[in-house]
Amino acid sequence: MLTQPQFKILSYLCDHPYTSQRALAKALTLSVGSVNTLLKGCRQMEWIAPDYTLAPAGNHALEPYKVKNAIILAAGFSSRCAPLSYEKPKGLFKVKGEVLIERQIRQLQEAGIQDIYVVVGYMKELFFYLEEKFGVHIIVNDEYMQRNNLSSVYAAKEFFGNSYICYSDNYIQESGYTKYAYQSYYAALYSEEYTDEYIMAVDKNGLIHQYYQGGEKCWYQMGEMYFSHDTAQKFLSLLEREYHYPSIYDMKIDDFYARHLSELPIYIKKYPQDAVLEFDTIAEIEQFDNKFIQNMGENILTNICTALRCNDSDITDIHQIKRGMTNTIFSFTVGNTKYIYRHPGRGTEKIIDRSREAYAQEVAQTLGLDPTLIKCEPSKGWKLSSYIENVPFDYTNLDDERRGIELIRRLHSNPTTLGWSFDMLERAGDMQAIVSSDYYDAYSQFSALREMISQLYAFTKQDGYQLEMCHNDACDSNILLGKNGTYLIDWEYAGDNDPAADIGSFIVGCEHTREDCDRILKLYFGRDLTEKEKRHYYAYIAINGYFLFSWAIYKESTGQNLGNFTYMWYQYALKYGKIALQLYKGGC
Repeated sequence: MLTQPQFKILSYLCDHPYTSQRALAKALTLSVGSVNTLLKGCRQMEWIAPDYTLAPAGNHALEPYKVKNAIILAAGFSSRCAPLSYEKPKGLFKVKGEVLIERQIRQLQEAGIQDIYVVVGYMKELFFYLEEKFGVHIIVNDEYMQRNNLSSVYAAKEFFGNSYICYSDNYIQESGYTKYAYQSYYAALYSEEYTDEYIMAVDKNGLIHQYYQGGEKCWYQMGEMYFSHDTAQKFLSLLEREYHYPSIYDMKIDDFYARHLSELPIYIKKYPQDAVLEFDTIAEIEQFDNKFIQNMGENILTNICTALRCNDSDITDIHQIKRGMTNTIFSFTVGNTKYIYRHPGRGTEKIIDRSREAYAQEVAQTLGLDPTLIKCEPSKGWKLSSYIENVPFDYTNLDDERRGIELIRRLHSNPTTLGWSFDMLERAGDMQAIVSSDYYDAYSQFSALREMISQLYAFTKQDGYQLEMCHNDACDSNILLGKNGTYLIDWEYAGDNDPAADIGSFIVGCEHTREDCDRILKLYFGRDLTEKEKRHYYAYIAINGYFLFSWAIYKESTGQNLGNFTYMWYQYALKYGKIALQLYKGGC
């Protein structure tokens, strides 16, 4: 094992051969005498040639200290940089003309680190181009939604050892990356004022012996971390043992390190102030780069500012609304007024006609069903709406159920048409057909289910129901329970359809028993249904289930996880398809 001074001599000569004793002394902040003594010892070990280059034995002595790779963490969402982080991950923001993660990859490669792994999660597909452009490797963290960045280290555990751990959204002004590293370390900056970052207290040798969050007049972690092989293996051993403990489920790397501080010898590496920048908010980025918004191109902020004639600094109190599964939806405030912004989800342009949605929205506004629209841009898919104070719709609340069904009955009470049909079976086939072949051939895989639903659909056509304007997605997430009324929002799937389609879409929004379905149907009709009516409406429960199941397959093929909904919709299609067919064929 090399001493630290020996390591400094050898690693410096590796990058700066044919130097002089004085240059060495200046670079390593040692006296010429000390350098002379070190060089003499290194020559005796046959590590250094007379011309101040490394001999083969010197390269061999350095080998255990060679940085093997870098692991860049890029899976997170960066909620404090909303709404721009709704469009792309923070690591892909362009700051002073450079994409953050690209800048960092270049810095690593310039330091001789060629083996680079990028751990992705949120909007992972947007990072895939880095493989071809820079030759990096992509690792997908499937747990990024449920866990913190510790899960990204776990996802890359196969490659962890003599590794840099880097954050994709750091802007590194003064790179400290090197080809060789003597020991495990955390990069640190000094702060006179209070910071809520993780603070380091170290001994006289720079070994971290306290690590906690929040302090002033202190060194705090900022920038890369380096884990030698031995430290990484110990870290992984602890992580493997505890990974499924509930207490660390949402834990950050910093918290896990603090938990095992005494078992993980890690040193501090001090950087000059502002060597590494981390931007927590859009305002901080703009302060550093006043052309940031302009360089991001047309985006959510510019859409809002144009529509409301405000500045991006006027936009406050941004909160994502989790209910929508197709799009990104968030609320915000300008002045004293609250708004809702809808940004189209990935792949929706393939399954939604936004110009038709805009027309249906206008009709719904005329009918008093949805008074929220301020502006929509069909060519881009975004929409700006006024915010209506409301309480979340709860399928288990019978009063909410009543209000929802009354709203659907109100839509159907004044029959009108839009001029185009919304054929759920046809749409389902279209979505299955465009599922990526890398996922699987969905159109062939579910042919038996499609044949059953097709047969059922043909029976419903013989029932003689007239097509009229339908919402076709009248589920809980699109029903607003306001103080002064109940409203039906988001007309993406609006079109002329059998009225039974809206009741079916309401029912399949939640797990309902057959008794629940019968209650909802009776509430809609205001009476018991005839057998012919019941089989027709059961059929549309199945058709809706099949349509949404097909939609879920498509969305999951683009990387979105819909959880239990996919299976629930499949079950609706299968169960009620069989029941309705029996009723149509005269079964029990």
